[in-house]
Amino acid sequence: MSHFEKLKIKSFNFWELYLNENQCYLGRLCLFYKSRNSIDLFDLDNEKLLELKEIMNLSKAALHKLFQPNKINYSCLCNVCHALHLHIVPRYKDLRWFNGVAFTDDNWGKNYAPYNKEFKVSDSLLEKLKQEFWEAMLL
Repeated sequence: MSHFEKLKIKSFNFWELYLNENQCYLGRLCLFYKSRNSIDLFDLDNEKLLELKEIMNLSKAALHKLFQPNKINYSCLCNVCHALHLHIVPRYKDLRWFNGVAFTDDNWGKNYAPYNKEFKVSDSLLEKLKQEFWEAMLL
């Protein structure tokens, strides 16, 4: 199993939900459209968009249950990775703790990028975080 596959939280009909390996924003997620071909978000049919909305709502509810973000940023840029994907970036006004690790949002009140691309957490913390999402989303 690839490292990327280890970050997968859930596979849906049209989408796959992953933890983002860089957790400088605690609970940061990435949602990939299963077809890795380049496609515009607004070219999706209603069935795919409805599933996207359902997953976004599940993700948002799980984030609020687990970490109470002050807001959530969403981005769909597809500049580096051309496959359709969305970033779900929880934002925090104050310090958050998870599994004994402190997380701070150094860009609070500003765009989430640029961010610390060197930020790393252990594989065991990523696995614990994935399990917490699994349970919070009742999957």
